[in-house]
Amino acid sequence: MRATDEAFKKRFEQMSSNRKSKVGGPGIGISLHSAGSISAKQHGDTLEKKLQRRPTWKEMFRHLHTHGHDGQSFVDQRSAKIDAELTRRLEEMSTQTPDTSIDEDVVYLEVVPEVKGRVYGLGSQGYHRSISLGGASSSRGPAYGLHELEELQRDHQRLQETLLNERMERQEQMQRDKMERQEETREMQDR
Repeated sequence: MRATDEAFKKRFEQMSSNRKSKVGGPGIGISLHSAGSISAKQHGDTLEKKLQRRPTWKEMFRHLHTHGHDGQSFVDQRSAKIDAELTRRLEEMSTQTPDTSIDEDVVYLEVVPEVKGRVYGLGSQGYHRSISLGGASSSRGPAYGLHELEELQRDHQRLQETLLNERMERQEQMQRDKMERQEETREMQDR
């Protein structure tokens, strides 16, 4: 029976403790969201229909971490702290470079911590979106930090160059082999 199973009790206590943990550190409070049983992807789709454009990560974060999705009353201190820092950073950047457009999603990645390999505060959307050097884009797979993405792009470029070099070497070798066979055939014909 589950209630008497020691392994079950131990797992239950650990999971209960994990749910109550203060992810942002002491005094921040338990990490919460207001998405309910609806996935972040579904919330994103709903928000996209409402806004008639793809929502920024800041808009998604506010939607998922405020009471009644009002964008004002945050469900926990950590969410309020992250939103305040994000807003401060965006305002700072807009005053420093007023003539250029600021990619809010890039700023979001700089401000918001990465948790277990995905972007914090976006639920399943943290896996469904990744950042490219030119800005945000939809994709499948995990979200990467800017530095990780740059390194992946450099690795990809090196692999492409290596493959191209190998392909050219193979073609040159095939051409040399063909010329040798033709030369051998001419020599045999001359005999």
